[in-house]
Amino acid sequence: MEIKHGILGPKRNASSTYGQELELARSTVENIMKRKDRQCIEYIQYFAKAKLKIHGDNLSITEIKKISDEAMAKAMAKLKIPKIPAEKIRNINMHILNLGAEGVKKVIERLKFLEREEINAA
Repeated sequence: MEIKHGILGPKRNASSTYGQELELARSTVENIMKRKDRQCIEYIQYFAKAKLKIHGDNLSITEIKKISDEAMAKAMAKLKIPKIPAEKIRNINMHILNLGAEGVKKVIERLKFLEREEINAA
């Protein structure tokens, strides 16, 4: 007999492993960069800069949460984020928060490169 329903809901909606979630988050950010989705790229920049601020200071978990929430609120207010699906925002946040300082710097540099490419193409 096959289990069709569990604590987390129907089996087809069961969560994947953490590694699979991180891979999905990474691929989401990569797809955003390939498609050059302006709103999502600006959101990534906001969140990446907040992550660098978090990484640079010796902060408590509550301070980290506060900075993270403030970065999301600022990004949503300025960019009018409701057009970006919540799942995409979750994946972006997961990817950025999982990166170290060097990884975040590389993402920011890549986003700056995409902006220069876009300006030169115009």
